[in-house]
Amino acid sequence: FGDVDGANPDARLQHALGVTLVDGKLYVADTYNHKIKIVDPEKETSTTFAGDGKPGNGDEPAQFHEPCGLSAANGKLYVADTNNHLIRVIDLATKQVSTLEIVGLTPPAPQATPPAADFANARQIQADAISVKRVEGNVTLKLLPSLPPGYKINPLAPLVYRIDIEGDAGTGKLIRAEAKELPIAISIPFAAESSNGTWKVGLTYYYCSKEPGGLCKMASVVWTVPVTVSPDAESDTATLSEPDLLSP
Repeated sequence: FGDVDGANPDARLQHALGVTLVDGKLYVADTYNHKIKIVDPEKETSTTFAGDGKPGNGDEPAQFHEPCGLSAANGKLYVADTNNHLIRVIDLATKQVSTLEIVGLTPPAPQATPPAADFANARQIQADAISVKRVEGNVTLKLLPSLPPGYKINPLAPLVYRIDIEGDAGTGKLIRAEAKELPIAISIPFAAESSNGTWKVGLTYYYCSKEPGGLCKMASVVWTVPVTVSPDAESDTATLSEPDLLSP
């Protein structure tokens, strides 16, 4: 990979994503080079059409920040300027660059509760009762969802969990805490040395195929589990897992 205009085999692009054909010219979003290039399949050449190679959102000179998608209409090339969160417009005749403005469009109002914390469509699991001991004022909970064969957790996406506790030691709620890897070990402050209650534990996670460029998905699960906190419990960690594998 690199950023070299020229002919095969010397021409270089870097993580090129978007592509569209206009009047016999193949326009390519050379994403990591922050450029739009023209590739000629017959001559086997690649040349810069727009962008100075530096991340930015300027019009003169034209700058982009990891452009991704391309589409063309009425003599103009529309660029999904990903990291700028903008749609840029390039006049194919003059190469003049501008930013698309949609009059009257406003962002939606923020929700009071993050959607990931609601778990409305999560897989529901009624777990067997567990007993756990409190250690140094904390109860440790471990979450281990199952993944289909050939899949792995996406390390770039947060694992979001929520815990609701109802019991004779009181009611507690922990919303939208995040982790980065499995298994998730959660240390929960617990005032009572002994307690009986019902815990609802929700988890949203993202997983991807191990194949290069494989599909990524998300899943949510909610465990409902009777929990006894007792100094006589054998383990200082309560573990919640899924009883069977998810389908890919």
